[in-house]
Amino acid sequence: MSSRETKIKTFKDLKEYFQEGSTCMIHCAIVGRSSLVSYRHHYIVLGHTWCSVCESIEIIHFSASANESSNGKVLKETYSKKNLEEDIQNGLYIIENDAYPKNEEQYGQALARFQERENKENYCVMINNCEHLVNYILTGEHTSDQIKEMGAYKKVVAHVCNISLSSNQLIPSSLSGASAECSRRNPPPSAITCKSCGRNLPSSSSVTKRGISS
Repeated sequence: MSSRETKIKTFKDLKEYFQEGSTCMIHCAIVGRSSLVSYRHHYIVLGHTWCSVCESIEIIHFSASANESSNGKVLKETYSKKNLEEDIQNGLYIIENDAYPKNEEQYGQALARFQERENKENYCVMINNCEHLVNYILTGEHTSDQIKEMGAYKKVVAHVCNISLSSNQLIPSSLSGASAECSRRNPPPSAITCKSCGRNLPSSSSVTKRGISS
């Protein structure tokens, strides 16, 4: 898979990718560093869940608190504008790929793959990390470019340390920790409610080219 990256400099730039009323899955990666190895944490922003009232959005990711081991849990959770701005400050990139969903049927398949992994806790930096998860959901391929490109020494260090998602506070402590309810229907429902304030969001019955390919 050939990917394109765009570094996000401001929250306004990131909002250009949000698609109210149109199904939108945005592949994000932020720069992180453990005590020994630099790496990227990957997650999916559901751009159609942006609520302009409480300034929150939903993301899909491997979640871990400071009190958990490296076995993070696959969840859909609420992320605030502050969380996104912190990620931008740390170094946030949007990754686009022609293999990502392009229509409602493909989005439904991606959602089904998330539901298959939802609440699973088998995180492993070498064979089941956050990038593996995002690529699997968006394309069906369980791959991680950063592991493929990692040198032998770094692979040994990463394997020994089994880098935790919370190793440098990439997952803010402000997250609610409660998994949002996923629809079991395919394609997703047209009516979406903000999980933070209860506001009815615009219909997401359509898919935009930019939204679904981000």
